[in-house]
Amino acid sequence: MLVDKPAWVEHGGSPIFSIDVHPSGKRFVTAGSDHKTKLWNLLPVLEEKNKQCPRLLATLTDHYGPVNVARFSRNGRFLATGSDDKLTCLYELRPGAGHSSFGSSDGPNVENWKHFITLRGHSNNVTDLAWSNDDTYLATCSLDNSIIIWNPLNGQQVTTLHGHESYVKGVAWDPIGKYLASQSDDKTMRLWRVEDWAAVATVSEPFRKGWVSNTFSLRLGWSPDGQHLTAVNSYQSPCHTVALLDRRTWKYDFSMVGHNGAIVKASYNPRIFRSLEGGTEGTCVALGSQDTKLSIWLSSAKRPTFVAQKLFLQSVVDLSWTPDGYCLLACSSDGTVAALQFEAKELGAPLKQAEVDGMLKTLYGSSESKATLFAESAAQLQLEAAATNGHAATPPTGDAAARPHQPLVGLAARMQPAGGIPSGVGPSATALQTQARQMNGQRRVPPMSLQPSGNGTVPTRIAPQPPQAQPQSASAQPPQAPGRPAQGLTTPAGAVGTKRRAAEGGAPTSKRLVAERVDGRPFASQAAAFESPGRAARPLLSLPAAEALVSQQLHARDQSELAPVGQAPGRVMLEAANDLASGADRATADVVCSCSGKQVWADRLSGCVVRLAGSQNYAAVGLRDGTVQVYSPAGRRLLPAMQLGSAPMFLVSDGGWRLLAVSQSGSLHLWDLKDQRLIVEASIDSLLRSVAPHANRGSGVCTVVSVRLSTAGLPLAVLSNSTAYALHLGMKTWMRVADSNFSFSSYMSLYSAGASSAGMEAALVPVRCGYHTIYIRYRYAPLMCVDRGHLEANMAAALLLQSPQEYRRWLLTYVRHLAGDAEEGRLRELCEGLLGPLRRSGEGTDQDDAPRALGLDTRKLLRDDVLREVSRNRTHQRLVGEFQELLSEID
Repeated sequence: MLVDKPAWVEHGGSPIFSIDVHPSGKRFVTAGSDHKTKLWNLLPVLEEKNKQCPRLLATLTDHYGPVNVARFSRNGRFLATGSDDKLTCLYELRPGAGHSSFGSSDGPNVENWKHFITLRGHSNNVTDLAWSNDDTYLATCSLDNSIIIWNPLNGQQVTTLHGHESYVKGVAWDPIGKYLASQSDDKTMRLWRVEDWAAVATVSEPFRKGWVSNTFSLRLGWSPDGQHLTAVNSYQSPCHTVALLDRRTWKYDFSMVGHNGAIVKASYNPRIFRSLEGGTEGTCVALGSQDTKLSIWLSSAKRPTFVAQKLFLQSVVDLSWTPDGYCLLACSSDGTVAALQFEAKELGAPLKQAEVDGMLKTLYGSSESKATLFAESAAQLQLEAAATNGHAATPPTGDAAARPHQPLVGLAARMQPAGGIPSGVGPSATALQTQARQMNGQRRVPPMSLQPSGNGTVPTRIAPQPPQAQPQSASAQPPQAPGRPAQGLTTPAGAVGTKRRAAEGGAPTSKRLVAERVDGRPFASQAAAFESPGRAARPLLSLPAAEALVSQQLHARDQSELAPVGQAPGRVMLEAANDLASGADRATADVVCSCSGKQVWADRLSGCVVRLAGSQNYAAVGLRDGTVQVYSPAGRRLLPAMQLGSAPMFLVSDGGWRLLAVSQSGSLHLWDLKDQRLIVEASIDSLLRSVAPHANRGSGVCTVVSVRLSTAGLPLAVLSNSTAYALHLGMKTWMRVADSNFSFSSYMSLYSAGASSAGMEAALVPVRCGYHTIYIRYRYAPLMCVDRGHLEANMAAALLLQSPQEYRRWLLTYVRHLAGDAEEGRLRELCEGLLGPLRRSGEGTDQDDAPRALGLDTRKLLRDDVLREVSRNRTHQRLVGEFQELLSEID
């Protein structure tokens, strides 16, 4: 074994918080408290003869705070970094030579790493991140107690995982692709199922004693065969340990004991080794601790194979193995890096890929790392074989059997039948079930026709009918949706309502609503049919199948905990249980409002509840028959039932007194419930008709992704073609605030798709159209025009959405662009607008009429920011002098 500490790998003496090796094994990255991310050549570290080749390959300086973590994607194309500035930056390795980074003294970059996209969504420091095995997802965790799952190609938030009650400091993906693990300062480690992002297990036993809360990170690790998960910062008197959790039960029966400080990093070797002596196969894991030591363990040994005691002066914060498995890189908060090179006689011989594939196939039923292809246990394989042969299978003994039963709570508990499922329920032995794919991509089994049982009773239907592909005509009766199976309500308490919870107290965003062509006529003729007098309005949006249980957490405007009448502040849930035994059109619903699990009030409604919303001032319940019932915090009915004319597809609260409703027919209403007045009435029909002929390459289908309220109280509608619209309350007109027309803009990386934001950024959706479409559209358009148009559109959108921070940012970016391109005409017009009108002599002071935009003093903005940016180009020095003189006269 060789140990080396290359002194040239440094961040100017600042602590190094993260290290990661590229999948090619040719480079590695470090991230430090100096706000920089540096990429280094790995060859000079491994081989003495390569000391003369370039060492520092690139320096990235896009963060405004310490960079806490840096990770390469599995395919090596991207690099992701997370920082104290709450941002996650993605970089892409492109051909050609690099350029010097602004503000960096490290010289020009050897490699061309370009900023690809910035992910905004966390409200506190980003502490850790991880790529899924196929690079489909990127998970980031933060001190805001949340985990965000991103689509790294377009920057969209796939989902946000809530459940931890303190800082989340580590995330790790299951190598098999089925789970995501997270560890937090709330002394728990949680398992999230990738299929539906539900929390399936919470482990707390190993962390109850000796917990260290002042750790920089909690970077847990997963063995390459997926059989064990190593959670850090556990304690077993008198030493700090890691807990080795078995995949089948999520319980630990083995600890790696020996460190005197909290272990904060567990890094598994990517290779599975076979001992050279006995032929035993096993894994290898490296541990980094706050006691300045690192240790290396083999699964075939009870004691560590190697312990490094004097390599570092401060905590070991991150570890990374090379792809061949024979070199380990470690970094410390003392600002140094160490490289440990091993030999085959120390670790063993790595298994060949064919052997690893065979092992995975034996364990999970497939050698491909796809979640949908893996059987989770041997019991699953037995069930599949029995189903194929048509025989009854034995009960499972794997994950499902080992996991303890969780009692039902709330509505789910009250809806569980006392006698279980009726004996007559179930398809005949000879019936065949088929799978159907819903509009959201998930599979489901359509209901089967059930024959009466032998005792003459008619069994209960146990599955709702799937939504129809084509809307029914105005005269046709909608199909009845039978009740949900009772066993479908056996949901853990922590997962109740998870799939149907909206981001801002509105309708669920996981199910997209579809506008379809009712017949062969164009959309214009259909719109006329919708509005023709004397006929019932045809639905513009198709109604999803009825749900047996609908739930929604209520929030105050400042997102603080609510305090219902007579209750202490807590987590307020509004739930509705629909009795669908007689069909959706004859359903009844029990509505319950609870605070921290304790019921506050309850009511029963005649109808099927489809949407819920509310705030600290009211609760709103939307029913399938098109009515909306409004309640007070104590459960009194504040108003008679409001009639929309068709079912509410979106129901959104602003956290105060405003309520937004979008009906199935496309009508939009925004009310002030305190003053009992209508603020605006509009329709989304014009949005869908204008984009539907071009949606999905001429298929005639356009989806409504979400409808929400901005912080300024404007209705925002986001469509599936990467277009967002805001309703101007004064002009009563939809205005496009984000689209894909600027995909080639040089400023596209400043775009953000933060779904949790309610300001301008909430409307900016990432571009998802194809490269060839954009290329054809802009092949002959000057790139300068695209950039300028992009900036001007964003400035206008920021003004409309009343977002002063975004307006100032885009304004200064726009000024830099104009100054760099010598656009003096536009610069002069912009400066005149910021300066405002000047009074003539004797008409008062100019300071009395100082113009303001979104609360910003535009003259101060002109003096302190705009003119300073313009002065960078001496071509405009006369323009700068002219406006400086005017400002001095005003002062």
